[in-house]
Amino acid sequence: PDTHAMEDLASLYPAGLGQLEPVSVVVCAALKCAGMLAVAIEAIGDLWAGDPHRGQDTHGLEHIWLRHFEAVCALAVLSSVKFGFCLWCELVVRGRRSSTTETVRAVLADNRNDAVLSAGALFALILTQLSSQLWWMDAAAALLLGAYIAARWASQGRQQVEMSARHSRP
Repeated sequence: PDTHAMEDLASLYPAGLGQLEPVSVVVCAALKCAGMLAVAIEAIGDLWAGDPHRGQDTHGLEHIWLRHFEAVCALAVLSSVKFGFCLWCELVVRGRRSSTTETVRAVLADNRNDAVLSAGALFALILTQLSSQLWWMDAAAALLLGAYIAARWASQGRQQVEMSARHSRP
């Protein structure tokens, strides 16, 4: 590598490539928040429209197993796997077994969000299928989970901006 060119880049961009990860987290946070806004808009529309089946849909535990077996199994497995990842990441962070502790913290936060999201979706799916009176639970859960995810990602993005600002001060 041309060391003179590297020195020129370092003088032009003193923060260097170390800023790439925080910037990517901020961009990802913005995209996640925008996605959650889209979910919220659709959920509010569903709540506004009312019961799509007008109380005529079949509900109950047997219906859940017959019609939604794959979805229930997929969400249950996903929730379990993500929870397992959370436990592993906690062990790594607490034990400081790695020099990439900050990366593992980011993976932990992401897996925690995914675990909450998949468990919440599973809970909402089961509730909406138990009774035709609970049709609104799916949209309400989408609003709550969307708000939770957006708040978590906004917080992560803010932390990265603050951390970058501290590192770039002379």
